[in-house]
Amino acid sequence: MRRWLPLLLCAHIAVRVWTIAYFAPTIIAFQQMAYSSTIDPPALVEKEAQWRNLNYLRVLMLMAVSLALIRPTVWVGRMLCSGESVKA
Repeated sequence: MRRWLPLLLCAHIAVRVWTIAYFAPTIIAFQQMAYSSTIDPPALVEKEAQWRNLNYLRVLMLMAVSLALIRPTVWVGRMLCSGESVKA
């Protein structure tokens, strides 16, 4: 059980870094884009589709990590509440 916690923590941090590095700046750029006839619609649609599809993957990864953290968290909580050492 103890081996899962660091791995899940690293996965969680990786998803958060990916969010900050790619998703947040891209959505902000989309929001700040003014309507213009010079924007290339096919390229914009392609970039939006890529962002959307990667976002589905990101959300699934975050949900998987969150669900996987339930069991180790309950295990640690039981150990701490019972006064036992968390070395098992």
